[in-house]
Amino acid sequence: MQKIHDSKQFICKVFLVGFVIISACFITPDFVFADRNTAIRLTTNTSQLIKRGEGLLYSVSFVATSAGGDFVLRDATSDTGLFSDVTAEGSEATSLNGGFQDYTKKPLEFTAGLYLTVTNGYVIVRYE
Repeated sequence: MQKIHDSKQFICKVFLVGFVIISACFITPDFVFADRNTAIRLTTNTSQLIKRGEGLLYSVSFVATSAGGDFVLRDATSDTGLFSDVTAEGSEATSLNGGFQDYTKKPLEFTAGLYLTVTNGYVIVRYE
């Protein structure tokens, strides 16, 4: 009789531990996942320094306001004009055309800063 009672307790303990482990897999706090909730979104049509120092670029959206619109995002604190500083770029040939570049699965890193040069268009940048 004692062995049956002990085996029932053992099975109950196994099920309890299994339930706790499975519950922990499905009910996880937010801090376990990548911290994408702190991303900043900027919408602009002017060239400017967006951020100083290192960070991550998650996405860029661009809409041309006239023919020949373009943008360049540089890993720099000013418009250096160097191709080696380019983090992301895009252009549209006609007015009101646009494009979206998504880097959320593998964000682009920048170290010096993030500088935007934009001509004839609006840019939406998500970064942190």
